[in-house]
Amino acid sequence: MSIKRAFYSTFTVIGLILISMFLVMHMISEAQYIKAVTVQRRYESYKLADQLRQSSDDLTRMIRTYSVTANPVYKDRFYTILDIRNGTHPRPKQYDHAYWDLILDGKPKPSPDSQPKAISELMKDMQFSDKELAKLTDAQRSSDKLVQLEEAAMHAMAGEFADESGDYTVNLKPNQEMARRLVHGKEYHQAKFQIMTQINEFFVMLESRTTSEVQAAEEREKFWLNVAWGLVLLAGLTCALAIIYLSKGVLTPVNKLLTHTRELGQGHYQQHITLHGCDELKELSEAFNTMSQAISADIQARINTEQDLVSAKVEVETAYHLIKSDLDAAAEVQQSLLPETMPASDKVEFSYAYHPCDQLAGDTLNVVDLDEKHIALYLLDVSGHGVQAALLASTLSHILNPAKSQYSVLWTETAYSHRLATPQEVAQRLNERFPMNPEACQYFTIHYGVLNLETYCYRFISAGHPGPILVADGNGPEIIHSTGPGIGILENPVFQELAIDLSQGDRIFFLSDGVLEAENKDNVQFQDSALTSNIAAISQYPLKQGVQILISSISDWTEDSQIDDISVLALEIK
Repeated sequence: MSIKRAFYSTFTVIGLILISMFLVMHMISEAQYIKAVTVQRRYESYKLADQLRQSSDDLTRMIRTYSVTANPVYKDRFYTILDIRNGTHPRPKQYDHAYWDLILDGKPKPSPDSQPKAISELMKDMQFSDKELAKLTDAQRSSDKLVQLEEAAMHAMAGEFADESGDYTVNLKPNQEMARRLVHGKEYHQAKFQIMTQINEFFVMLESRTTSEVQAAEEREKFWLNVAWGLVLLAGLTCALAIIYLSKGVLTPVNKLLTHTRELGQGHYQQHITLHGCDELKELSEAFNTMSQAISADIQARINTEQDLVSAKVEVETAYHLIKSDLDAAAEVQQSLLPETMPASDKVEFSYAYHPCDQLAGDTLNVVDLDEKHIALYLLDVSGHGVQAALLASTLSHILNPAKSQYSVLWTETAYSHRLATPQEVAQRLNERFPMNPEACQYFTIHYGVLNLETYCYRFISAGHPGPILVADGNGPEIIHSTGPGIGILENPVFQELAIDLSQGDRIFFLSDGVLEAENKDNVQFQDSALTSNIAAISQYPLKQGVQILISSISDWTEDSQIDDISVLALEIK
């Protein structure tokens, strides 16, 4: 059974018991009221029957007293008692008490009067049974006959005697002795005996009926009291059963579940619990067991994963060391492709700085002797970083080899010898050999130029690469722009070839875009604020020292936050 259903059932039963108890209390109250009314009616019935007896006695006492004393007061009281009984005189409110014994001549009445009402009407109001009412009526009739004797005695005291028709029209001398004889004679006593016998029989009948009614009322009250006690016992039993059920079905399972929860909190996930109780707690224990299994499975999975990670870490570290070794070797190879020494010449001086942002760079540069009259230089930048860019940069270093062959891009084979390829031809040949890979979107920019050592004419192309910066002797820095796209971007591009006539003391700086686009903390690029000023400032220093100062200026500008390869190549006419 569910907790909800158990609570609803318990409270429903208790509610029905409470409602029943209210109804039973109402029935008990009603039974007590009926019992009280029955007892009161019994009492009033006794009083009313006793009034009939008392009125007969009072009439006897008054007429006998009058027959002895001839005091008219007793005559008046006699007729007053008779009028009260017949309902023609107001009835005193406490007439059932010792009324006439408390009245003396010259003293007020012991209680005020109420409305006149005949004793026969009062008997009807008391709802006597037909037999009881008939018995009282007979007693009243007998009392009325006795009144005839009492009235005869009353007239004899006044000298009035009955004629043949029964009317008191014969006037003679008052006969007190006759009056005494009438109220003390055998006939009077027999009539009195008959009245009292009838009243006594009424009392017996009244006692029998009212006793039965009172007993019935008491039995009804007792019955509903027993029902009330039964409901109290049922309520107590219901509460006891509810407590037992809640203890076994709710409290005990909840305590077990609490203990199990604490064990789970301490990491004992293998513990399982089985509860016998309410449906919700059974479901909750199953949910806890499922959770424990899930946590155990998750922990085991984590352990397995951790073991796998340890194994993978070992494999990754092994692979990393292998890759690191390969990258170190590749970096050494890439460094070996840079010029160790510059071409020896008393006419021109070269210097360079090379700072890759990663272990492998996409930049590369070189200065090579083509023949006795010409020296070539290049600085190229492959898009992207890492191994792929470094491979292409290394490949281009080999392609730009000054050796004469039919595959050389720096020389053009003729029928009898080789002719030096112009910078424009070099750019076109590179564009044909290295079209951009659409999947990798890889291309490169290059500055390639040839210096004639006899005429000091420098011819060059800048295929998507920043133009060189010329610092003529006595003049400020000047950027020489040459148009043309990066190598491999277009199929048939046009590369603009330019020529610069140099003089003694002139310098040219070739820079990668890592120099130009280096940013400070305010995201201002080096080319927009500090490039030309720094180039001008290093003019007073020797070329090699000036290049190092320029590199230091770039590092200060970026606060050592390098995000691209930095390459600088410079030449100076001696």
